[in-house]
Amino acid sequence: MSLVPNSRPQIKRDALVALIKKAYPKETANGLPDFLIVGYPAYYRDSMGANGKNDRGIFDDAVFLLTPNTFAAFNGNTDPSAFREGIATLQPGWYPVYQFSIHGGASAQYPAICQRKGPVIVRRDGTDYVKEGVSDRRGYCLGGGLWRGEFGINIHRGGRNGTSSLGCQTIPPAQWDAFYTLAKSEAVRLYDKKWNTVPVTYCLLPYQD
Repeated sequence: MSLVPNSRPQIKRDALVALIKKAYPKETANGLPDFLIVGYPAYYRDSMGANGKNDRGIFDDAVFLLTPNTFAAFNGNTDPSAFREGIATLQPGWYPVYQFSIHGGASAQYPAICQRKGPVIVRRDGTDYVKEGVSDRRGYCLGGGLWRGEFGINIHRGGRNGTSSLGCQTIPPAQWDAFYTLAKSEAVRLYDKKWNTVPVTYCLLPYQD
């Protein structure tokens, strides 16, 4: 099974903006932010993996970069690579908590767009039994397997043999440099010397039926 689709996402800007505004009317009441990254789960739902479902371990999702000057589409992944207890799946939401930073451990670091400015909400496999209000290394439990916290759910380069995600949002290696270079250039154009300190928004759309 192919990890990456044969083509980039084809949705038009106006159609994507309509989905964003429908999902997040309060956040977009005054228009979109100047710099916005959008995740679209299961964009290739019926043409990759198991028909009719959002798969893990393949780049069957989509990631978009929207600015006043740019609309660019990339293949992507918005899920963890595997199923196991405690692994995190970012939940649909409006997250103005990202910034340009460094992803990775001591042996392999590189520039990416990282959750550094506040909490996100994730669903952790196999934790439905945990009661609301519990706070531990997994974050703060909201009940029903949902957790809020600062987990490092970054936007980074995926792997060549898999999506390389423990909950992060990943982009195929062959597209990563183009994505990051464009995102950085737009951030510099918009924010000048503050490009890597100002918070930027990642919007993860709800699953589209």
